[in-house]
Amino acid sequence: MRSGPTCSGRVQWADEQAQPAPLEQSQSYANTEIEEHAEENEARETSDGATPGVVSGVAGADLLDLNAPPRISLSPSPIRHFFSSSPPPPEPRYDLEIQYTLRVNKRKEVEDSGTIPRRDFSMSIVEDKVEALIVSEACSIQGRPYDWVARQVSYKVEHLKASWVKLSLTDFDISEDFRLVESIDDHLKRYNKPVARVAVRLEVSIKVDGLQKAFKAVTANEPSSEPDKDLSTPYRTKQLLREARTLSRVEEITASIDHQSAIHKMWECREETCSNYKYWCYSPHPTEHYAIHHVDIKSWGRSCLEGQSSVHGPHPRIVEALRVRGNQLHVNPNNKWKKRKRGASLSSSDSGLRLGDILKTQQKMMAGQLMS
Repeated sequence: MRSGPTCSGRVQWADEQAQPAPLEQSQSYANTEIEEHAEENEARETSDGATPGVVSGVAGADLLDLNAPPRISLSPSPIRHFFSSSPPPPEPRYDLEIQYTLRVNKRKEVEDSGTIPRRDFSMSIVEDKVEALIVSEACSIQGRPYDWVARQVSYKVEHLKASWVKLSLTDFDISEDFRLVESIDDHLKRYNKPVARVAVRLEVSIKVDGLQKAFKAVTANEPSSEPDKDLSTPYRTKQLLREARTLSRVEEITASIDHQSAIHKMWECREETCSNYKYWCYSPHPTEHYAIHHVDIKSWGRSCLEGQSSVHGPHPRIVEALRVRGNQLHVNPNNKWKKRKRGASLSSSDSGLRLGDILKTQQKMMAGQLMS
């Protein structure tokens, strides 16, 4: 066996060459060296007791490195990082308490309610419920064609500081189902505590042309036509009735005041021995003087207005009330030596002033009653 050149000999031989060898010569030389290396490895393995024909890992690696171009690693091999993935957050659990309202031509007709858990909620359930309300006997549609106007939804969570949130649905599609549930879930994130119930109001508006009323044309601008009697509104009727009652009340108060003025003039006390001198006393007999107060005169005037009494004599019920106060005449008027001159300083002008004050008071009371 021929021994090949060593590695140092190859380097020295390469340095001694003045000109580079052609490509074919260098390739043949490399093949020769490979064969020599193979023979040396086979002889070495035979002497060591290894199986011939099997190249060791190092020698095989050297042989492969001779045929393949050199590979330069610019960066270290990447290090694999293993992260533990956390499970998704649990879905909120709550019940949807839905209040259904059906409006036909802006008029509320049918209402119903129901509770659906969140995990079982579907817009198809809501659609079936609305369809059942439309075909129910309580609804006035009764198979007539109708048009959808609006589907309004508002919800409110069970919390003290919660408020109603409005949402408009285009239809009862599955996309609207997801939009409503996601809106409620996002709204619940504002509260720290879990919510057990969510109140939902679903208001569906429908337009039915067959149920709309046909209004009569108003012909007020035509000179030959008369206004329709049915055009008067209930508010106008109530206003006219209120004005009529007010006028009747004014007439009653005015007539009562006239009767009270006549009673003041007729029953003024002119007996000096009476303790109610220069005021008003009912005196059915010269020896009897019963003081008349303002309340008595007011009741007397009302009874005169009702026709139960007159200015010359009150109602027996009023007479009994006057007698309870007792006789104001303490001495016999025929005994002139024992007359007590009470109120001598009062003059006729003072009596006139008192009567004027009473009339003014009555006028103020009448004005207050009219304002009320």
